[in-house]
Amino acid sequence: MKKIIVLLFSILMVASFSMIVSADNIPVKDAWFIHYDGDVLVLCENGNLYIGESISDDTPTLLLNGIIDVIIERDVYGNVEHCAALDEKGNISLIEINDYKKTKVYRTIDVNASKLLYTDSNNCIFINDYNELIYYECEYMYGNYYDYFFEITDDAETAIKGLWCDMYVIKTNGDLYKLALDRPAAEPIDTVESEDYILSNVSNIANFKYSGRGAGTEFIYMILKNNGDLYLVDSEKNEPIERIGKNIPTLDNVKVKVHYYSGQNHYCEVEYVDLYGGFYIYNSANKQITNYYSDAKALYHFENSRAKLERYIVSTDNKAYYCGYVGSTPLSERQELATNVEGLFTGTKDIVAYSGNGKNIRLLDENEIYLTDVKTVIENECLNKLSNYMFIKTNGELWATQSMYGGEPFLTKFSEKPTKLYIYGFETYLVSEIQIKNDRSMYPFRECLEELGATVLWDSVNRCAIGEHNGITVEFPIDKNYYYINGEIHYMDTTSYISNGRTYIPIRFAAEALGFTVEWESTSVENKISIFE
Repeated sequence: MKKIIVLLFSILMVASFSMIVSADNIPVKDAWFIHYDGDVLVLCENGNLYIGESISDDTPTLLLNGIIDVIIERDVYGNVEHCAALDEKGNISLIEINDYKKTKVYRTIDVNASKLLYTDSNNCIFINDYNELIYYECEYMYGNYYDYFFEITDDAETAIKGLWCDMYVIKTNGDLYKLALDRPAAEPIDTVESEDYILSNVSNIANFKYSGRGAGTEFIYMILKNNGDLYLVDSEKNEPIERIGKNIPTLDNVKVKVHYYSGQNHYCEVEYVDLYGGFYIYNSANKQITNYYSDAKALYHFENSRAKLERYIVSTDNKAYYCGYVGSTPLSERQELATNVEGLFTGTKDIVAYSGNGKNIRLLDENEIYLTDVKTVIENECLNKLSNYMFIKTNGELWATQSMYGGEPFLTKFSEKPTKLYIYGFETYLVSEIQIKNDRSMYPFRECLEELGATVLWDSVNRCAIGEHNGITVEFPIDKNYYYINGEIHYMDTTSYISNGRTYIPIRFAAEALGFTVEWESTSVENKISIFE
């Protein structure tokens, strides 16, 4: 019996978790696992784009700010080597992610882009503010970058890249075209060889990769019209486009399985769920459509530990069922797995179910709440991946776990706004980290005061840290909520303390006592504390 995690509706638990939210947390918009060893990329709602060595990275690196969209391209192992980021001004930045420590933004272009569609190595395809579909490539030679742009077509709403230089483009009027682009050897795309009309009133298109004759990559294209009609195109077969379904609300519930016979010859089965709960399978070999269930709401294909695809559905009455292997006839007596389920996802070992808004994760075998108020679950898509997950909660916090079993969920640092210290206008990098105690930032006494030019002493008898500057002496007794300025007592709303052999204090009290001006500024990128005379 498979272990199932069910996310149930709960209102009561939300309040208890909201108590730990930091006022300086930045809501997370999206996140990606980018390498099998756990490297992650995180986009916050304020436009900050971070990269971290792992989900538990305490000091994630800020790559860019002002970002509104990111697209990634995975290699055959599921790792991300390149990505492109679109900012609020229409600029596109190309990012190389070969290694976490060597990640770099190597090119930013001002192109008035409105939608990112594809990126790979040193090129990308995008739509600009004028609905022009643009191919861009940059080349680095002799210490300089050279930019190349080519307008593929106009009036473009969206597009997907197909085989080699083929593209399927949906125009602003809903017409679908197939474009054959010419790319000379080792040269950028420079010509549209043909632009063939395919279909009208198209709302969406998706492609599914498979290996064709000669082990080359081919695509099955699924095309959805505004009226819900579903069409199929096989890139390897020179066959007319054919309608294989109707009343399909979204391509999310359309799955493709390619079967091989007589070497590389093949046919495909397309499984889909329609608007009225019907679960169908279309067979391209005999052109037949068969209805198996009438109560389906969502369809899933998950690969098991033996690399075989298994079929799951969620019914209209919110029950999750196992329905047999993909490629076999769906089970007439399907296996009920859980109730009160809206949808499913899978990780390394686990089948996970969730339900609606305000959903909770609960381990059935332990009957305990695992995590509350989860909006989005992100699983590691890389091969040989670690068993880890990320969770975006409805308040924007990014939580994570090393494993759904045995690993406690924790709040990551990616949505935590960093606090930086500036002395005389220059950012000061401290050896000892800034600590948070009772919602107040605490700073290492000796390190900060010496950066200000003060003399620092330690009274071991009275356990007191002393700073002197321009004839002023300030004293901070350890574990006390008061301090002295030239012998006169003053009170503060926290206490000094010792951590890892270093005295920590609220820097404002010490700096102002010694005659410095202290200013606090909270921006979308950081909390900034500035000290100057």
